This record gives sequence, C-alpha cells and structure tokens, in this order.
Amino acid sequence: MTKNEVENLIKRYCYVSEAIEKGLSTAKFYIGNRKKVVNITEEVIKVCELIVLIYESETDEDIKNMIKYILEGRSDVNIIGVLPFEKNSYYSRKDAFFQKVYDCCISKNLVSFEEILKERIA
Repeated sequence: MTKNEVENLIKRYCYVSEAIEKGLSTAKFYIGNRKKVVNITEEVIKVCELIVLIYESETDEDIKNMIKYILEGRSDVNIIGVLPFEKNSYYSRKDAFFQKVYDCCISKNLVSFEEILKERIA
C-alpha cells in the first residue's frame, strides 16, 4: 500500500467504512459526478481499524474533532470554520494525522520496503 493510497482511503473513509459494515466487497460512490470504486481487501480493513485506533487514542479534543470531521468527509474549508485552528495549523495537524496513519501502516507491515524507498525525501 502506498502513501497516496493510504491518504485516499482516509479521505474516503466514510464510504469505505459503510461498505465494510454492510459486508460488501467494494465501496462505490460518486465524487464530483465521477464514480469511484474502492475494493475492500484485508489491507483496507486493517487500515480502517488503525484509523479508528488512532482516533480513540487521541486525547486532545480539538484534534479528535478534526479527525472525526475528516473521517465524516467534510471539506477542509468547513472544518477550518468549525475548529479553533488557523489555516496553516489545521493543514500541519492534518498532515501529521495522515503521517501517523501511514507510520502505523508501516509498523503493521502494510507498506512494503520498496514503497518506503520510493518515497521522495524532498
């Protein structure tokens, strides 16, 4: 699983988690009048479980709310308007959340060594 795939999964979590709960093999949804399909694999289920664990382990209420809003599929503009973060601090915290999920995926061997080497440093 690549970093981009993990980020896309986080962004589409609301659709994917609903498909997992229903026991479907694919999550089908529309984004901007375009049909998107996410295959529900064991890796996808494990990543979703990691996302829930990270959400539950967070102690800061504002960060917890940010994660909840991201997982609900709200837009960045909407989240910035609701939370007490400035634009730059919101995006840095969002990037840190995405990185934490990716790091957890690495620790659970969901990301191959080759994928880690392909990641650009700058």
